[in-house]
Amino acid sequence: RTLAETVRRIRMDHAAVALCYSDRPIAEIAKSVGYPDVTSFTRAFADTLGLPPGAYRDKGQYRPELATLTTGNRTMTHPVTIREMPERRLVALEHFGPYNETGQVMTELCTTLAARGLMDKVGESVCIYYDSPDEKPAPELRMHAGFELTEGTIEAPLDEITLPAGRYAVMRYTGPFSGLAAAYGVFFGSWLPSSGEEPGDAPSFETYPGMTEDTPPDKTVTEMWMLLK
Repeated sequence: RTLAETVRRIRMDHAAVALCYSDRPIAEIAKSVGYPDVTSFTRAFADTLGLPPGAYRDKGQYRPELATLTTGNRTMTHPVTIREMPERRLVALEHFGPYNETGQVMTELCTTLAARGLMDKVGESVCIYYDSPDEKPAPELRMHAGFELTEGTIEAPLDEITLPAGRYAVMRYTGPFSGLAAAYGVFFGSWLPSSGEEPGDAPSFETYPGMTEDTPPDKTVTEMWMLLK
């Protein structure tokens, strides 16, 4: 797995969400994930997800089966485990705007890291989301896209983020990014109230273990981390 593959895959999956859940023009979606040229976006999208953007939108084949996330008695299909995590240092780039622009932010981050000679020092990719899309308008949504970095100087416009050590509830979601909103609903709206646990004072974040450019959307793993008291 290379960082370039991971970033490209994140960009294409966020574009897929926009194609499935909005009527935004393809050129606008392409630009939002870092492709000002529609032709190159179409080629990259088809190479990654198997269909050009227009056909993907028409077919809508990766829309998640939302009803399978819960049943009448709130049984979940995505496992939640409790893990101890040590403190982690991240190098990250802050962004305000729709969360489906994460891929573009990752591209900007990687470009900056490469210019500073840090790309060979970074580890796992991490995205931190501070706000709920149900509570704030899209232009005001705040996030950080980052990588774990154990050593090296971090200077503006990059931010140094410390993920606190502690007990975390981790939901392991397998499927396309377009199903993450529903998975979060189950995680916070179903699992948390019934678990007896209380959330800690830190934003949730995502990691993407094992993801490569060739991972099919229905096999993509996203781990959602919630700090517990």
